[in-house]
Amino acid sequence: MPRYDVRQVRRLFGLALLTALASAADAQENVAAPPSVFASDSILSLTIRADLRTLLRDRGEDRKEHKGVMRYPRADGTVDSLPVELRTRGIFRRRPSVCSFPPLRLSIRRRDARNTPFDGERRIKLVTHCRPTDQYEQYTLQEYLLYRVYGVLSDLSLRTRLARITYEDASGREKPETRYAILIEDEERLADRHRMKVVEDTGVSPARLDPSRTVFMAVFQYFIGNTDWSVRVLHNIILLSDSLGQIAPVPYDFDWSGVISTRYAQPDTSLPIRNVRERLYSGYCGEASDFNAIFAQYRQHRTAIEALYNLEPLDQRNRERSLAYYAEFYRMIDDPARVTREMLRLCR
Repeated sequence: MPRYDVRQVRRLFGLALLTALASAADAQENVAAPPSVFASDSILSLTIRADLRTLLRDRGEDRKEHKGVMRYPRADGTVDSLPVELRTRGIFRRRPSVCSFPPLRLSIRRRDARNTPFDGERRIKLVTHCRPTDQYEQYTLQEYLLYRVYGVLSDLSLRTRLARITYEDASGREKPETRYAILIEDEERLADRHRMKVVEDTGVSPARLDPSRTVFMAVFQYFIGNTDWSVRVLHNIILLSDSLGQIAPVPYDFDWSGVISTRYAQPDTSLPIRNVRERLYSGYCGEASDFNAIFAQYRQHRTAIEALYNLEPLDQRNRERSLAYYAEFYRMIDDPARVTREMLRLCR
């Protein structure tokens, strides 16, 4: 019977084990990962099952994570599921007097999301329907389109996906409800994609802001008629810092914009406008000619912006109303005198 050197056997076994592990790793890498949930513009069908009554009543400052299950379609047409945690979020829309169904935050553990369309998306914001009526669903659709519009105009924008979500109550106390919602990527994912870092500080010095991106963002807020934002106090604004320390603002949360004109939206009483349909510019105060390059981008992308409003679930009235609101902006930017008179006259 042959005799074996124990150390040699161990060494050969170790080499074999390393080879096997390397082969397994290579095989794992060669498995095509499903495309990101944000890689498509099609409407995503989801089902979220949780104790809805308990979740929707949890709206205080010390809110908890509530366990749930999310079902989603796979590429082959089958349905898969993921354990998730849900938490109510927002400020104004979290109030019971405003929304019977508040916005939510969806959290997924890294290991559960692996090899799914949600891989890497540890936190996703859900903009929900607020109230169970068709009018409020139209608000959701219009806000989704504003994220898409900004995405057409700027590469530094949050990824979104429109979803048709069925909410099932695990306790059986509430009837299932199916409504449109917006999935929004986490700000950390946005920062990672652009190799930037999220800045949480309020009161950032204007000298640190990227001038071109800041002015561009302010013009977009004017374009959609939104005054519900502030860089200084980080209200509906994400700040991202690049490797040189220069900071760029990214807008979100557009439900108070004039182009949507929700029932609950009202301008701040300190502003010299009577309703949110009136535009008010709150950015860099310069000459009309200073904005020519930015206005050129809006002209260049006008067709693409208007095409977004062919979204099938959006009703014809809201489509025409939105495009008419934008058309007034385009008429103004073609007249430098109007830019000075209407956009820059009240610039603060």
